[in-house]
Amino acid sequence: MPYDTDIGAGENANVASSDDEAFRQNVLTTTRNNAVVQVKKMVALVEEIAKTMVQNSVQGETSRITTPMGAEMIVQKMSGEKTRSGRTYF
Repeated sequence: MPYDTDIGAGENANVASSDDEAFRQNVLTTTRNNAVVQVKKMVALVEEIAKTMVQNSVQGETSRITTPMGAEMIVQKMSGEKTRSGRTYF
């Protein structure tokens, strides 16, 4: 695990009162930074799955996916026809 030694400057300086506290702060910072990267990868994966599902389905077909943790994704292939207002719905 990388160890961040930057404590900031001036009023933003964050100096831990002990080695244990410094370690805890580093773990929290590293976890937050890694979480951002992981969430971006997960979102990209979900988008790729949805794109693949739409490409391999027929017009009007709806697919519903539910995970054991309760997340749900509904994908439906629409006609892509334009409405009177000129909007295209996919």
